[in-house]
Amino acid sequence: MPKDWQAVAEAVNTRMAELELSQKGLAEAARVGVATVRRLQKGEPAERGGALLAAVSVALSWPPGHLEAIAAGQPGPVDPAAALRVEVEKLRAEWEQRLAEWRQRVAEWEQRLAEEVQQRTEVEQRLAEVEQRLADQMLGGG
Repeated sequence: MPKDWQAVAEAVNTRMAELELSQKGLAEAARVGVATVRRLQKGEPAERGGALLAAVSVALSWPPGHLEAIAAGQPGPVDPAAALRVEVEKLRAEWEQRLAEWRQRVAEWEQRLAEEVQQRTEVEQRLAEVEQRLADQMLGGG
């Protein structure tokens, strides 16, 4: 039975979009060339078949037989953890962004606090100088 390379292409393209994964990123994760990924995305037959599809499946956080099953016209093996992994990764990225924003805010507040402390120190020094002059004037009969 011939393989359904168009179904493979649809699955790969959809998954890459879900994972926000570039051609280069997928190629590196699957240890294949970018041109190979491009051919899979276009639905062109893959020369290495099973081994290639297994590597790309795993790189896309699917079980090794997922794309092979799709190519054979069968639904891919169900991997309930895959969707969860994708969601966790999205949440992690979102929280990292929020953490970076909070760190920036804290740095800004620390800067403001340092400026306020500096200003207070200067005011206290001026006050001490004024108090000293007044004391000198009072003791000096001035």
